[in-house]
Amino acid sequence: MTAALPEQLNRKLMPFQREGIAAALRMEGRVLIGDEMGLGKTIQTLAIVRMYQQEWPVLVVCPSSLIFTWSKEIQEWLGVDKEQIDPILTARQIPKTGSSFVIMSYDLMGRGDHQVDRHFKIVVADESHYLKSHDSKRSKAVCPMLKNARRAILLSGTPALSRPIELFPQVNALKKEMFSSRHAFGVRYCQATETRFGWDYRGAENLIELNVLLSKIMVRRLKADVLSQLPEKRRQIIYVQ
Repeated sequence: MTAALPEQLNRKLMPFQREGIAAALRMEGRVLIGDEMGLGKTIQTLAIVRMYQQEWPVLVVCPSSLIFTWSKEIQEWLGVDKEQIDPILTARQIPKTGSSFVIMSYDLMGRGDHQVDRHFKIVVADESHYLKSHDSKRSKAVCPMLKNARRAILLSGTPALSRPIELFPQVNALKKEMFSSRHAFGVRYCQATETRFGWDYRGAENLIELNVLLSKIMVRRLKADVLSQLPEKRRQIIYVQ
């Protein structure tokens, strides 16, 4: 599995991260990496993306504060030249021809007036819980791209949100055939009740069954699960442009 990975990345991976990468490959690159914060979701994602290098370029959608962090990580772990990474910072900015990675924010995606092509074969959505509202502008912009991509990798340290219905946009983007509709999901897992204002999906039920289904598309580990594999705590300075 790791033969195609750059040496610096291959050496860095811990056993549980290799397991996560292997699971994502078994899911054919359509996965929600829900590891707890600090367990290396980004490095696992970059390893997965590298395994599908023949399908580049890659679109990375993330909060605006992480755009340059992603650029740095791509350069460091994949050895991609800075000129091949295109951070999109304004709606009028047109991606450079031949870029290997295009990075842009959820806010810019939600505006709908950007110049980014919508036909990427690989789409990464960092902090994918930003897509919890099915009718938000960002969800309407990003979820169709995830559905149409051959590989869709979602990252979230908090995938289990307060209400199961908030998981639906992410689940549907990865496996649209898993649930026929948002309403069907709400009836089965959200104690759907009809009111005079419409359907209320704020409840929760059949959660054991939902967890079993999520295991088919999600990799989730807590620090307590892999504590013996983690290195000593270290501090790092991160510069923000």
